[in-house]
Order: sequence, then C-alpha cells, then structure tokens
Amino acid sequence: MEKDELKEFVLDYFRINNAKVLESKKQITIQVPKRITDKLSCEPILNITFDKQFAEKNENIDFIAKGSVLLNKIIEATEKRGLTAIKCYKGNEFNGLELNFKVLFESIDKKETLFSFLVDLKAKKIDNELLKQLRNKEFDESNCVNSGLSDIETCYSICIEEIKKLILPEVQKIKEKLRIALEKEKHIIEKFYDGIITDLRKKQEDKMRLWKEKRRNAHISQYVEVRERYRKEADKHEESILELQEKNFEELNNYFQTKQRRLNEIENQYNLKTKLLLYSASLVLIK
Repeated sequence: MEKDELKEFVLDYFRINNAKVLESKKQITIQVPKRITDKLSCEPILNITFDKQFAEKNENIDFIAKGSVLLNKIIEATEKRGLTAIKCYKGNEFNGLELNFKVLFESIDKKETLFSFLVDLKAKKIDNELLKQLRNKEFDESNCVNSGLSDIETCYSICIEEIKKLILPEVQKIKEKLRIALEKEKHIIEKFYDGIITDLRKKQEDKMRLWKEKRRNAHISQYVEVRERYRKEADKHEESILELQEKNFEELNNYFQTKQRRLNEIENQYNLKTKLLLYSASLVLIK
C-alpha cells in the first residue's frame, strides 16, 4: 500500500466511524468516538502523521506506517467488521470481495455517487455482472475467513482505479459547468471594481486638466494681477492635486487588492473537490 493509499485507508476508517478529522499539512488530529477507542484501545484524541521526518521532530505525534501499532489495530478491526458477515450463496464455486464506496463531489454544490464492486479474489478482476445476479438472492452467513490482508489491499486498489475511470467524465462535466459559472462571477466582480477604479482615475484626470488650464491662463494673461491670481490658484490647486494623487493611489491600490482577493476567493469557491469513502465491505462465497 503506497503512502497516499495508506493515509486514505486510515482516514476513511475514522470518518466512516463518525470520528472528527482535522487535517493540516503534516499533522492530523482525530477525535475518536468511545466505541472506537474501546475497539482500538486508543486515546480519545489522536495526533498522527504519515511523514517520518515530521514525526522524528515531534515525539508526541504517532507516525503511521506499515507495522505501526495503530495501523495494525485498524486493520484487525476492519477485518473483523467487514469479514464476520460473509455472504454465502449456493451455486458455482466463487470467492470474492464486495466493496461499496461513496464519492462526494464538493464545490458550490454537493453531489454524492455510490459505487459497488464485486472483485474475484482469484482472478483479481471486477465481476459486476455476477454482483447483479446476486443482488436479490438470499444468502447465509458464515464465520470462516479464506482471504488475507494482501488480497483485500489488492481488491481495494483495483476498485479505486476503476472509480477514477468511472468518475472522470462526471468530473470533466462538473469542471466545465464550474468554469462557465466562474467566468460569469469573475466578469461581475471585475466590472464592479473596474468601474470604481475608472471613476477614481477620471476624477484625478479632471483635477489635472483644471490645474493645467489655470497654469496656461496664468502664462498667457497680459495683466500682471490676473496672471498672479491664476498662478496662486494653480499653486494652491497643485497642492490639492498632490494630496489627491496620494489619496487616490492608496484607494486604487486598496481596490486592486480587494478585487484580486475577491477573484481568488471565488476561484477557491468554484474548485471541485472529490472525496472517496469506503463504507462497507464483505466476503462473497459461492459453494
């Protein structure tokens, strides 16, 4: 099991069992329900990581890897939970594993899709035609287990790869829908802030134009007193223009930053996130 798959397996286990999972970049804090703490013999609050170097620097955080105590307890609990109720049917000999997954598509809307697979443990292939045939048939329960952990991991990986293929068209369709909606939202935001920015610039340009006009009038006037009056007005206007330029620059900068922040926020809002959860598993035997 690869590092990412291991992490997904562990976190899926806790989420399925209604634990609260708070995930940061390298550290994960889990609030574990009492029935699970009893089953795993663990603390109600777990601090774990899948990063070995991070664990070495933080002794109070448990490093989860193959062979770690907590992982072995989870695997043991999963085996007991998923494999105690084995579906035994009458017919041609078959040994397989039924896995049921939930895929969550999260963006501005949320959508949920369910997937079920029956994996032939001998051939290591999905056989959903047989699964359809067994859906409405009665089965007996058995306590015998004929499958090891490596087989379960293989079946899980096969199903994950199949789900990735199956959801690809849906992911592309959702992303295209989000892209169109995002472009509309971005256009509204840009139009709003660009209008404010344009108005500020126009006010500054009008002030500059008036100042230049007073300067020009002072320069071309034939009368000393008129020229002096225009010069004083121009000097006074120049001071207000400098203040206005500084104020406008701050305002423009604030609006530019606000506009960019809003665009980033809207992009994050329209990003698609998919979550994959394994919510049940059982062995299927046909004898």
